Amino acid sequence: MFIASAKLYNGAVVPSVRLRLKFSQPASYTACERQAMKETKLPSPLAGLEPEALRALHEAALAIVGSTGYDAPLQTIIDAARRLAGAHYGALAVLDEEGAIDQFLTSGLSLEDRDAIGGRPEGRGLLGLMLQGTEPVRADRIDAHPASSGFPPNHPPMTSFLGVPITIDNRIAGSLYLTDKAGALPFAEQDEQLLQALAAYASLAIEHSRLLHDEREQVEQWHMLFDVGREITEALRPEMVLQSIVTRTCRLLGTDMSLMTALTDDGNHLRTVASEGLKSEAMRSLYYRVDQGMAQQILARGSVFVVDDYQDDSRLSEPLNKATGEEGIVSVIGAPLVAHGDLLGILYAANRTSTRFTERDRELFDAFAQLAAIALEHSRLFAATNDALQVKVVELEEATGALRHRSAQVLSAQEEERRRLARDLHDQTAGQLATLRVRLRLVEKLGSVDKMRNGLADLRELAGQALDDVRAMAAALRPAVLDDLGLSTAVRWYSGQFTTQWGIPVELMASGLDGRLPAHVELAAYRIAQEALHNVGKHAEAGSVRVDLEHDGPTLTIRVADDGRGFRVRKRSSTSTEGLGIAGMRERAELVGGELRIDSRPGNGTIVVAVLPTEQEPG
Repeated sequence: MFIASAKLYNGAVVPSVRLRLKFSQPASYTACERQAMKETKLPSPLAGLEPEALRALHEAALAIVGSTGYDAPLQTIIDAARRLAGAHYGALAVLDEEGAIDQFLTSGLSLEDRDAIGGRPEGRGLLGLMLQGTEPVRADRIDAHPASSGFPPNHPPMTSFLGVPITIDNRIAGSLYLTDKAGALPFAEQDEQLLQALAAYASLAIEHSRLLHDEREQVEQWHMLFDVGREITEALRPEMVLQSIVTRTCRLLGTDMSLMTALTDDGNHLRTVASEGLKSEAMRSLYYRVDQGMAQQILARGSVFVVDDYQDDSRLSEPLNKATGEEGIVSVIGAPLVAHGDLLGILYAANRTSTRFTERDRELFDAFAQLAAIALEHSRLFAATNDALQVKVVELEEATGALRHRSAQVLSAQEEERRRLARDLHDQTAGQLATLRVRLRLVEKLGSVDKMRNGLADLRELAGQALDDVRAMAAALRPAVLDDLGLSTAVRWYSGQFTTQWGIPVELMASGLDGRLPAHVELAAYRIAQEALHNVGKHAEAGSVRVDLEHDGPTLTIRVADDGRGFRVRKRSSTSTEGLGIAGMRERAELVGGELRIDSRPGNGTIVVAVLPTEQEPG
């Protein structure tokens, strides 16, 4: 039944099919339906129609409600109008937004007749008259009417004419007309009332279809925007998102092509980063100044900018006519890509034919441009992060190479230390023990007690020397004095051993070492001082050495300076090699988070300085 909601169509108040119209399909009108029709307060032209005409309106309304387009309900309306008015022919024209005929439906013409006539009419003659005005047109003879322009070839002859415009909110949306009333009679007032009523329902069908189309289109557009937003947050390859945006831009606006340009690092040029539908290499590799073409207008306005004919627009400064001409570009829409107030690039969409971009097109394009700006910013951040990562990878590879090199040096130093220890054990301790063994055999052969006593005294002395050598080697490996009395005392003890061995006096100065330091720091400091003194004795040919131990807050500084012959210090690199002694000292310092510096020149002695943190845990 009808619900009490109505809208103005073709000057008549009719039930609003889109929201409030509900029909059943009975065999005949019931008392309930007649009461419902009365409640809608239909105007007299509708109220005065015959029951058969009202039934036709009923069927037209049902067709509108059950259809998602307007072809089927409009065809129902034309057929009903021709049947009820007794006309041989009927037609209905629907205009598009530009006012051109978009659809043209007929009744009474065979397919062969339509094919013989050809394409859609152009809207001249009586048809054009109805498409320009809002009043019905009746003519007993078509050829006698002042607006008549004749018929196209192969058009069947027609005499009488009745036409009414189809309007929506006082705007012409099309026309409905009949020709050749049966019996060669003229169309009457009642026929005109019927056609006006059917035209009102035709306007309903057209608007209903357009609203459904707009709703579906908007849903699809929002889905597209949502998909792009999801791609931006989920994609691992930003360049794929940029390509998706230009592809979807073409779909969104129905354009032939789309192009995204990005601002270069100098801030003065734009270059193509993604495109869809381009044919020329000039456009795919576009590189131009920000004050050229549409870019200047877009940046000056900071908003969407439309050009109807790119090749002939006086607003453009230095237009890119060569590139756009090769591509055949005519109508263009562009928008700036801005993120956090900074220009990142420009998004374009274009057609090779003249196009009128609507306000809705502008709004959608602007929304897409905002998403494109986010995607472009992500792309730049990804590129910057990737570049930084590549730098870090190179640095890590270099550091890994240096670590391998350093590890090899440390292993060599360890092996060298093992060889020295093995050599000392073989040359000294093992030799002394072998001598001890030989002399024990000799003592066994001595006859007198005095000779035996003297031999045993020699053996005791030899055993004492071997014991002293073993203790010295043990002290060199890990002196007990370091564990028992601390760093300062241990270095002082080793300095004495050094002077005894090499004959070079050592001056030791210690400060801030009243308490104990972490064991790993004391061990590293002792080994560095030990190795530095060992290098002085072995290589420096020095007359004296000074060792400074200074504990100041969070750091311990070990400084070993000699007045020897010095040497040329090589610049460190990942491929340079250092002596085993220097490599060992540097490795010990870095293992505890410290650093080692060496200052030496030929003839000016050498200074070794190690700075170790005293509050850091080892490893």
